[in-house]
Amino acid sequence: MPVFDPPYDLVTLGEGFLRLSPARYERLEQAVHFDVHVIGAGVETAVAASRLGWRCAWLSAAGDTPLGRKVVNKAREHGVDVSGIVRIPEGRTGLCFAEPGSAPRPTRYFYDAEHTVFRETAPDALCWSVLAHAKHCLFFLTPQETRPGALETLEYGLRVAKEANRHIVVAVDEPADTAFSPETLARLAPFLEQASVLTVTLRSAQTLSGDAETPEKAAEKLKSRYRGEIVAVTDDACHTPRAGMWRAAAFAETTYQDRAYTLEIIDAGGAFSVFSAVFLHGLDHGPETALRQANAGAALMHSAPGHLSWFTLEDLHAQTEGIGTKLQR
Repeated sequence: MPVFDPPYDLVTLGEGFLRLSPARYERLEQAVHFDVHVIGAGVETAVAASRLGWRCAWLSAAGDTPLGRKVVNKAREHGVDVSGIVRIPEGRTGLCFAEPGSAPRPTRYFYDAEHTVFRETAPDALCWSVLAHAKHCLFFLTPQETRPGALETLEYGLRVAKEANRHIVVAVDEPADTAFSPETLARLAPFLEQASVLTVTLRSAQTLSGDAETPEKAAEKLKSRYRGEIVAVTDDACHTPRAGMWRAAAFAETTYQDRAYTLEIIDAGGAFSVFSAVFLHGLDHGPETALRQANAGAALMHSAPGHLSWFTLEDLHAQTEGIGTKLQR
């Protein structure tokens, strides 16, 4: 057996949920049948990087129940190491009910995630030795992932990563319908100050650094404010629930840009998580390649149901080389 030093290219931290979506664009009140998908920023980013060939682990707590095992098994199916997940008998798995929209009705998400196993498990009960053996440690900050209980665990993990001198990566996503509280924003500052790589949605960038009309300006402002090596900012301008545009820019010592993707949206879930994972993976080949591949990955995520990536490195190359829309045999 080969011995890796460190054993993982990427370790992510966070909660796993089950998303239930009505079929055929029904309203939740109408629904009889539901599609079930595993979601959660930690598992989404780990799966995306694993499918590109990285050795990935996901650090979490999960219920030792059928629902908890379903979440953990889906990560394992994609090659993610789940040996560091603490299993809690009768632990509760959070639920998310997604009501797909079609213009003029927007897509809506409803979370049932109070008292979940991840939020109820004491931070020092997690398997932190996994995080200490990672090349990159990714912390995903959203209003849902930073609820009471979860934020304390992320803060504990940040201290472990700093003490182990790990490469810290931070992703921030503040959806339009859910804002960070001022108290939470103040507690996010240490994450942003320690991040070597920072990926941020444009809405989040505007919250963190004031008005910024474009991803290019937002990336430059955040890079000047925080001490990280590189900042990438995404813009998912969805004109309707079924159509929109995706673009992003990055800033290190200079600005990096890429094409804008016109989208026919099947499901927008997981796009930013996948962007963050692919961008980090691509940095081995330079910021320009990282941005190009991450944009392609995020665009592809809109083309299939669910929050988990099912594409390969070959799919990314097909998009970046301009052959992704052609018939392939």
